[in-house]
Amino acid sequence: MKTEKCPVCGSRRVDPESVCCGVCGFALAFADRFADRKSLDDYRVRLAAARETYPTGDGFFGRFAISADAVGVVGKSGRLLFWDSVCGFNETDGISGISIGGEHILALGADGRVMAFGRGVYGQCRTSKLPSMRYAAAGDRCSVFIDKKGKPRVTGLTFPGLKTDRSDVRKAAPGDGFILMLYGDGTAETLTSTDCRAVFGKRRLDGIVDIAAGDCAVFLDRNGKVIIDGVRDGDTRLKSREWNGIRSIAADSGFVYGVDGQGRMYGAGKCPSGFDRGRSDVSEWTGVEAITCGRSCVAALTKDGGVRYAGIFSPHFAEALPEFSERLRRIMGK
Repeated sequence: MKTEKCPVCGSRRVDPESVCCGVCGFALAFADRFADRKSLDDYRVRLAAARETYPTGDGFFGRFAISADAVGVVGKSGRLLFWDSVCGFNETDGISGISIGGEHILALGADGRVMAFGRGVYGQCRTSKLPSMRYAAAGDRCSVFIDKKGKPRVTGLTFPGLKTDRSDVRKAAPGDGFILMLYGDGTAETLTSTDCRAVFGKRRLDGIVDIAAGDCAVFLDRNGKVIIDGVRDGDTRLKSREWNGIRSIAADSGFVYGVDGQGRMYGAGKCPSGFDRGRSDVSEWTGVEAITCGRSCVAALTKDGGVRYAGIFSPHFAEALPEFSERLRRIMGK
């Protein structure tokens, strides 16, 4: 009997012909036999390394997304719960990932097929010719994909300097004029336009387990410490470097967020009071299981299946959340 759950991220097996996990990308996730003892030992080493550098400990890597007028969550069963202010509620099976950008939405099928919705004036919704993918991230004006071999592809508005020769990309985070790449060996790289190179001083980092991008670059190392790049001295987001025991991170246009192993939320940043809308108070949140950000908003999934949010949202967002939370609890078995 072949293994039905990935030993790294816990996601269910969808493609019976593939031993690679379609969610976290672990190449031997569903291998059930090995040619010899050396192959088995190699598998154990690679599994230990993959578990250590798996980007988040919340189990929602690439499966929880939000914007000012949309929210989506993919359960481990592959069922997507989605709401937006135009079409309302939708539930769809066979989905492995969801990402919401500035004007478009990407949904990743369990078979690796990418579906794009929304405005694609920069070409960020051109997905018809893409091969099978295992990860998709929607930025403001671009889309970043990772194929099943770990090779990144970008559609939409790009810039000179957006190039990597690596083929072991685990996660990508598009920001404002840059894209962060997290590789399988725990190194991370900031790919920037020529204009941004003076802003982002740190080009490569080691021992990284998660990345996040807003208008600055945020990294989480294996010791649970936050590293931030692309901000000036005195920026209040630098206070995030004082946090300890962080297991996942997120960033929007004015704040950096983190969640520790006990589900406590942290926030650091500042913006004009009219744009804050509760973002400076997220450190009061507890019982948090996962976090995600839009451009000027943040949301958290709580351990009881609820959703908390702060920032700038459409008027109908708050009205839809009670029903969204009720449906989510059913999907998540809460």
